[in-house]
Amino acid sequence: MSGVWREQSVPMVDQECAHLALETIGAVVADTSQAQCSVRIGGRTWIMSHTNGRYAIRYNARQAGSRPSWMDGLGEAYARQVQLKQERLARREQLTTLDAEREAIRQERMVMETERKALIETRKATVIKQAKALGYRVKETVQNGEVRLVLVKSG
Repeated sequence: MSGVWREQSVPMVDQECAHLALETIGAVVADTSQAQCSVRIGGRTWIMSHTNGRYAIRYNARQAGSRPSWMDGLGEAYARQVQLKQERLARREQLTTLDAEREAIRQERMVMETERKALIETRKATVIKQAKALGYRVKETVQNGEVRLVLVKSG
């Protein structure tokens, strides 16, 4: 029996998107490698070769029902999967950027808090030094989270 062999191909560079597109149209992908993959769809198993960014199927054009009509929608399904992947990557990049911004803001807040505490300690030391120079004793109390310095006249 002779045949006229034809090849139908779809350009699909990203293997992950290609497999997702195949699953979207109802195919079950098995036995994958860099050069080919086995696809089961419509009760038949097809071997798709992968070369130069194209997934291709060879079929006998003279044999009735041998044309892989399911490949007609594969290009659109692949384009949709590529779009979804790009959106996922953009969101991930945005979240990464936001995380970096959050970290920068958190660092800035920590620096501000450290500077605030250093200022409080400096002012406290200055007040204590001046009070002692004037003959006062200093009592330190904490009320509602605030430090209070009470000056008591000595002798």
